[in-house]
Amino acid sequence: LELANEAIERALQLSPGLPEAHLARGYYHYQGFADYETALREWAIAEQGMPGDSQLFEARGYMYRRMGEWEQGLANLERAAELDPRNVGLLTTLANTHESVRDYARVEEIHERVLEIEPDNDFVLRRRPRVRFQRGDFTSVDAVLALETAGLNLGPRRHVWLWVPAMYERDYDRALSILDESGGEEPLFYGITYHQAGMPVLARPHFEALRTELEQELQEHPGDPDLLAELGATLGYLGETSSAIAMISQAIERSRVVDDALTAPANHRQIIYALIAAGEHDRAIEELEAYLAGPGRWTIEGLVVDVGLAAVRDDPRVLELFTNYRRDWN
Repeated sequence: LELANEAIERALQLSPGLPEAHLARGYYHYQGFADYETALREWAIAEQGMPGDSQLFEARGYMYRRMGEWEQGLANLERAAELDPRNVGLLTTLANTHESVRDYARVEEIHERVLEIEPDNDFVLRRRPRVRFQRGDFTSVDAVLALETAGLNLGPRRHVWLWVPAMYERDYDRALSILDESGGEEPLFYGITYHQAGMPVLARPHFEALRTELEQELQEHPGDPDLLAELGATLGYLGETSSAIAMISQAIERSRVVDDALTAPANHRQIIYALIAAGEHDRAIEELEAYLAGPGRWTIEGLVVDVGLAAVRDDPRVLELFTNYRRDWN
């Protein structure tokens, strides 16, 4: 940050009033300090020298979505994409933002646009099936494997594409075989698979190994809400209920401190799973309703078949949520 500020000040010394320097200074305040008001002032100054520039709409779009101002964020990003229609990075960001408010029809349109520009765009080819997962279409794994046959490299997490549908289908033997073939270094997935298969004794060493990993990561990233929630879930699976609830409470508290509406829904979903693992079903269902009522990438159709919600899937309150929040994606 110090180096960034020095560079901005030097640019303004060389060219007083340089609009690009004020654009950069806006990012400095926004990304460095979450100082949104100052960032907007700097971008207003920059706009005087670069009116109608897509970069300004893009910058404001990024910031408004982190503020939770989704309509303004999307309006600015849409305008930026109109001004710079072949900017693939901008288009994928726009698609991701629509995804965050569950506007899947617009996501599909933008993905099609990206593939018109770059037919081999790996990001979109990988992302499209995940978006379909989120809205409850789990047949898309076949499309992913077809893409792999056609030459798409699914990367080191390829086994996840296979493990997830196996778990949704409750084919635990197949899920374990997939993990074994991937190298056998996934304590979370092994633990969940054995747990859901009703084999807690076999699940335990994997959750113990995961606890060690998470405790080490928390030493490097203290207060990270995702890590706190995942550790809370792990302790829940290990039967250490009081410790699990204490850890999840910390995760909830930290999530409230992190002033970032873009990442908050992901933290929220992780907390729901952790509460279920700890046996806190009432609180989990309350949090699930709050998640569905606000921004988030996953729909009720995508969530109810997830193994993380297995323990509450048949609860009348969850069935009511399914009725209230289900949507027709056809």
